[in-house]
Amino acid sequence: MFLAVFLNLSYLSWRREQSLGEAGRIGENAVYRLAAVLTVVSFIFFAFTLLPRAYYPEFVFHRPEEFVPAVFFLLALIRYIKKGEWRHDHFEHWLVMSIIVGFLGQVIFMSLSGHLFDFMFDAAHLLKKVSYVLFLTGLLVSMFHLFRQAEENAYELEVSADELREANERLEIVGRIARDLGSSLHEKDLFPTISREIRRIIPCERLFIGSVNFETEEVYYWHIESDVKVPQVESDDVSRLEWYRELYEKSSPLTYGDLRKVPYRRAQDFANAGILSQLVVPIERDGKCADHIALSSTRVDAFSGDQVEQLISLSGHINVALQNSMLLQAAEERAERLEIVGEIARAVGSELEPNEVLTTVINEIRNVVSCDRIVIACLDPEKESYDWYHYFEHEDVQKNSDTYEQMGRGLVPRKAYFEKQPYIIPDLAEKPWRDSLHFKRGYRSTIVTPILQENRCVAHLQLSSQEMGAFSKEQESLLTSIASHLGGAIRNAALFQEARRNRDFLDSVIRDNADAIFICNTDREIIDWNLGAENLYGYRKDEMLGKSVGILLPKDGTDPSRSETVMQTNKPIIFEANRLKKDGSLVPVSITNSPVRNHEGIIIALSAVHKDLTMQVVAEEEIRSLNADLEKRIEEVSSHAQRLELSEAQFRALFDSAQDAVIAIDEEGFITLFNQAAERMFEYTSEEIVGRKINLLMPSPYSEEHDAHLDAYRLTGVRKAIGIVRALEGRSKSGEIFPIELSVGEVVVGDKRLYTGILRDITERNEIDRMKN
Repeated sequence: MFLAVFLNLSYLSWRREQSLGEAGRIGENAVYRLAAVLTVVSFIFFAFTLLPRAYYPEFVFHRPEEFVPAVFFLLALIRYIKKGEWRHDHFEHWLVMSIIVGFLGQVIFMSLSGHLFDFMFDAAHLLKKVSYVLFLTGLLVSMFHLFRQAEENAYELEVSADELREANERLEIVGRIARDLGSSLHEKDLFPTISREIRRIIPCERLFIGSVNFETEEVYYWHIESDVKVPQVESDDVSRLEWYRELYEKSSPLTYGDLRKVPYRRAQDFANAGILSQLVVPIERDGKCADHIALSSTRVDAFSGDQVEQLISLSGHINVALQNSMLLQAAEERAERLEIVGEIARAVGSELEPNEVLTTVINEIRNVVSCDRIVIACLDPEKESYDWYHYFEHEDVQKNSDTYEQMGRGLVPRKAYFEKQPYIIPDLAEKPWRDSLHFKRGYRSTIVTPILQENRCVAHLQLSSQEMGAFSKEQESLLTSIASHLGGAIRNAALFQEARRNRDFLDSVIRDNADAIFICNTDREIIDWNLGAENLYGYRKDEMLGKSVGILLPKDGTDPSRSETVMQTNKPIIFEANRLKKDGSLVPVSITNSPVRNHEGIIIALSAVHKDLTMQVVAEEEIRSLNADLEKRIEEVSSHAQRLELSEAQFRALFDSAQDAVIAIDEEGFITLFNQAAERMFEYTSEEIVGRKINLLMPSPYSEEHDAHLDAYRLTGVRKAIGIVRALEGRSKSGEIFPIELSVGEVVVGDKRLYTGILRDITERNEIDRMKN
């Protein structure tokens, strides 16, 4: 019991130290005193307290009190396993095994012992001894590792002594750094060399060379070497580097002996990563701090005054290296820009399609200018026309073609067409740009470059960014150079678009025409065959391509081809003939054969339009038959007219006496009939309403949608309302909206359609239904 309680107290002490840190740690003397007090109290308690009987034969477990220490053992076992240090700490590994054995001895064997020295009693005590052996083994293993660590520490002391002897070599290293700085090493090799030499004379886990501009809120990284992973500050997050402001204002070194005590957020980032001290030295240029070098260590107070002086002496040499690097970067950027402009010029002068040329241009621009959107387009401010040639937009921006065109016609790009000069808008939130669609779409800055040809702005190149002030004068100069090569590409793109539109129009005429249209070359071989030709002759397109047009000529040769006539006269001809279908039957057709010429006027193909005359022939036969009957019918006209007048009078009487409203409209939706019941229902007289649109009697949204429904039925023939009784709403002359029941019918008179509607006011019926419910 005593051991189990102490194990739990040990775990609670560890938890306290984890929660409170050093302040929560219990000293060794306090532990010894606590152990002594608990030991004495335990002996006194058991010496003067009457204990219960040891065995209870009437129970299954003869010694139930043994479960009390067993519970404490189990609790200690759970806590130490949860603690997790048994996986890598040798002592706790053996301690956990000892607790497991002790717990099993208490629960299984000791609790079942019926008297002294029985088998269960002996087994329980044997397991206790095993538990003690495991505990002592853990102590021995732990002591072994402690002694080995002491040997390693002694070795490290010897190494430290060697490092002291190497102190005299540091001046030579400083000289070597100076020589490297004056060498012609490239930036990629120079800064690692400097970093390696500095870390040899001033041991540290992290070295940083960079600059912070608190005015423009920019951070620039020249070089970083780190053995410890520290979160990197974004290039525009200057707020986390406020602890360097004093360095740049006073141009004096900063030394932080314990970063855990420094209140800045960035200092806490370092402390959380395990870096505890830092030395920062300014790199001056023109008497001001332009850059800085920072050394960081995982040790507290890791940097001495001598090391500060050494780093200050090196900062002047590092400044020379930074200036050389800046000059090298500027030269490389100029060379890269010249190469990009040259690549774009080669692409424009190549035989690539305009789309491929403009894709190359945009990809080259993206390689050197960071942005979220690139557009090459043409805006005509006078005609209000807008043509897209090519664009790129970042994938996290929602795309909407309508918005694209509105942005293109908007406020931002127009200026280029009037001033013919490039311009940068660093902040679209300022007037008048904040009213532009670019700003409403989330863009904060943009640059627009006109594409000129013969001193006229024919198009524009526009880059946009979601960051404010994203574009510089250098980038404006680069884009101007690129735009100077794009005039020809834009002209080619416009011609290409026009040619494609013409081709698409021609394809649509041939493809979507109901008549049979096909094209053959000068050898009379078919090279195109539309759907109308498939329907008329029964041949699929793949069956006819490459075949001679002679396949359509009648076998008896009664209707020969007239293609030779077209070739000779160079003029189209129109004639009627019979042609042979795939099933062997003849079909009468009207044929138009026309020459197809190239730009030099030479005939390169023939087009043929075949119109099916089958229905026309049938109609002519019907006309002849009808003419024969016409004379007979003329005699009957007068008598029919008399009967018609009587019938019309009867119809009008029946029409006006109907209890339900009856309305008739034509195909366009104009009212042609309006009975008296309809007059009472809608409060219009027949004279007022006939000739007006039926929409007048409908509330919204039916009034807006009705014409579209009529057009759809005319085009498709699909019935959606005819022959169906539907519950809708009507609108009276006074504006009252009331429920109606409508049944629509259709009457065809000649080639005209009339629609009749029978309407019933169901206001009372709805009210009765509502009261029933």
